[in-house]
Amino acid sequence: MVAMDNDGDRFRLVNKQKKIQLNNGELAINPRIAEIYNIKPGDKVLIKYKNFENYLIVKAIADNGNTSSIYIKRTYFNKLIGNPANTYNGLWCNKLNDTLSKEHIKTYSSYKKELQNNNVSNRMSAIINQILACVFSVLLIFLVLLLNFQDNINNFIYLRKLGYLHKEIKNMLINIYLPLILFTFVVMTIPSMLTSQQILRMLSLETGDYMPFNSNIYVFLYALVILVFLYLVVIKIFDVKLKNTFNRIDLGQYR
Repeated sequence: MVAMDNDGDRFRLVNKQKKIQLNNGELAINPRIAEIYNIKPGDKVLIKYKNFENYLIVKAIADNGNTSSIYIKRTYFNKLIGNPANTYNGLWCNKLNDTLSKEHIKTYSSYKKELQNNNVSNRMSAIINQILACVFSVLLIFLVLLLNFQDNINNFIYLRKLGYLHKEIKNMLINIYLPLILFTFVVMTIPSMLTSQQILRMLSLETGDYMPFNSNIYVFLYALVILVFLYLVVIKIFDVKLKNTFNRIDLGQYR
């Protein structure tokens, strides 16, 4: 729990670039707590701290709030625990004087460095997940087309002997799944989002870390382009197999 000064000029809680003004009986929470425990502005939460427990109203979700902290008005906090109204428990500074030489200071530059390190870790995790998604997509598409290809060997032979061209046969019997893939992608988008949110929420609860779910239209367009590209790559592989099959048919190796 962090006791906040509303009028301080060093650090202000914000929500969508708007300053959060805390009053008595109110608190601000961070996005992690809000998402994991489904807490919204206006909800009442029971706060237990040392010798008191009280219901406080959630004023807002602080976009710049620390993932392990909640925030309360300093004077109100001091009143709750019986301290003088002007009591504080920290200083914002870049250099400690001699009387505070045993205390700990965390500079803004070190805080930014820590955030950057976390971002690098998150980006690496995202890249690994995308690579795995591509691998599994290729495998699934390949297996479906392989089964379809093997089931239609005799059809390839009959259509070829009837005079159908390579491109016509490919479009009739091999390149038939693109509309289904596009339809499935659209239909499964919302269920996939909801499932991903629940998975990240469960992982956040289990690990104690915060794994937010963020997305926008560009992410879905990017995923769709990658999926179509992978499909076309696999189709090209089977197009080569189809050409080899036709060569064998033309040479009389299939009867």
